[in-house]
Amino acid sequence: MPCLIALVAVYWVVYRVLPKTSGEIHAPITGRATVTRDSLGVPHITATSVDDALFLQGYVTAQDRLWQMELIRRFSAGELSEVLGRITLEADRESRRLRLRRLAEEHYKSLDAKERGYMAAYARGRELFMETHANALPVEFTLLRYDPRPWSVVDSILVGLGMYRDMTSSWKDELQKGKMQTGADPAMLEYLYPKRMTGEVQPGSNAWVLSGKRTASGKPILANDPHLEFGLPSTWYMIHLQAPSLNVSGGSLPGAPSVIIGHNDRIAWGMTNLHFDVQDLYLEKLNTQTGQ
Repeated sequence: MPCLIALVAVYWVVYRVLPKTSGEIHAPITGRATVTRDSLGVPHITATSVDDALFLQGYVTAQDRLWQMELIRRFSAGELSEVLGRITLEADRESRRLRLRRLAEEHYKSLDAKERGYMAAYARGRELFMETHANALPVEFTLLRYDPRPWSVVDSILVGLGMYRDMTSSWKDELQKGKMQTGADPAMLEYLYPKRMTGEVQPGSNAWVLSGKRTASGKPILANDPHLEFGLPSTWYMIHLQAPSLNVSGGSLPGAPSVIIGHNDRIAWGMTNLHFDVQDLYLEKLNTQTGQ
């Protein structure tokens, strides 16, 4: 009997909430659309408009990565401790010092109507998933006993700012270098923390392309390395979007619409972060003596 109860609990909490990848759903889109998954589970979306394709991207991303979307949003906004407790207080303090949510709200005001429309379509897709799966959310929400709040365009901008934060954290290296300067061999210190300035020779990375004349397939190969931190699940969510004037495939950010790194019918593109020194620190000392 205890084994039966355990099996039922595992089914109800874990297996029951896994993404449903077959069948039909009714969605508020302008025309018929399809989502097929290849042998690797990558969604291939075909729709009659770009808005509909992005709507379905929001839906399928929530199917597969709802908890990751929520975690990125809360981390960027400094709201992890609301659900995880004191263990994440320092991470929240750092995020709030950077005022990322306020920056996202300001950036929202600068978007044109077309950009807002695309991002709003993605958010609506996520909301449809929430509305139809309110009683079957991923196990993380069950364990923490809370339901995520609605998704907005500002939240998608927050996801982008979270990526910006990951790629512009040279101030931490500056602090570490400062602590090691006392008594350190200058040459060794320079080796550990080389200057990265525009116009100087820099250490190499995976940013190259091969002509099709030099590949077995006859097609060009592009390599890039964004230098992101390791994560499980991956930082990237692979997807293929097809609609009139749109046929793009590659890596998207869970929580943000479209493809960040990938290819369309004609070209491929990538990004490599070279870790330039983009931030400076200064030490401020207050003289509290009377008359000073």
